[in-house]
Amino acid sequence: MDINLIKSYIEKSDFDENIIFNTDIDTNLEKSIFNNIDEAIELIKKLNKFVDNQDFSNILKELSKKFLLIKNKKNISFETKNIENCVLKYSNILSLNDEYKIPEENEEVFVAYLLYTIIKKIQRRFMLLAKHRKIKTELINYINKSHDFSHIMYKFIQERTMVKYVIGLVSEKLSSINIDNNLSLEKARKIIRAGEKKAKEMNLSAVFAVVNSEGNLIIEERMDNAILVSIEVAYKKAYTAAALKLNTEDLTALVQPGAMFYGLQSDPKYIVFGGGMLLKVDGKIVGAVGVSGGSAQEDMEIAKACVNAFETI
Repeated sequence: MDINLIKSYIEKSDFDENIIFNTDIDTNLEKSIFNNIDEAIELIKKLNKFVDNQDFSNILKELSKKFLLIKNKKNISFETKNIENCVLKYSNILSLNDEYKIPEENEEVFVAYLLYTIIKKIQRRFMLLAKHRKIKTELINYINKSHDFSHIMYKFIQERTMVKYVIGLVSEKLSSINIDNNLSLEKARKIIRAGEKKAKEMNLSAVFAVVNSEGNLIIEERMDNAILVSIEVAYKKAYTAAALKLNTEDLTALVQPGAMFYGLQSDPKYIVFGGGMLLKVDGKIVGAVGVSGGSAQEDMEIAKACVNAFETI
């Protein structure tokens, strides 16, 4: 179904009542009603392909049969109990006053709204026709109840679509959170324990900082006797690696005159020598570790031990 055609119909649907200015009001209204009934029956068929709610499916089948009999001017019963029960049931669970902005075009919502709009037109035109011709009260009542049902069904489908959309967003967000959880506080502590072990083997006292993929600090620890300036340097190394998505040892060549990051060495936020290394899961960057306490080469060696530990956690 062409969504643009649906939009066009909806936009124009409340502005085509000039039929009442025609001389032969009865004939034109009746013809218009029958045309709308044909449209409603076709839309019910389309909507039945989407609807997985048994209550709605049963009423839609009933409407399709009754509308066809109305068009053929058959003498039928206009029992509305099933429709009324369905409307009452879902009126109690839906937020009927809320309007949802479906962020993406959804055919099911549009078809449901189009059916609601067309039944509304049928309702209006029967009321106009009743001013000029005797129409059974039961028929008018059936159309009114059908209109109520189509509105409830439209709101149900609209709300369900929005819920699915929100669940999708939440799932996407949780998925990204799960990635960050690959670098939890507990794992960050294990990374630091491995670094401290390596530093002790090298007779060094160091400071360790672990950040997430956005450069936000998860944990920072200072070994006894590590110099105070290393607290700032360790964090900056981890932040630099996460922010630029590069190990800091690789920046040394990139800040030389004429190189890609020349001038970065003058920015106090960044460290451009070894000791900051990326932490990855399945090739995806989830954070970085920064080490400061020895020479650049020694810090790199300790940082490598941290990375190796993370890869085995």
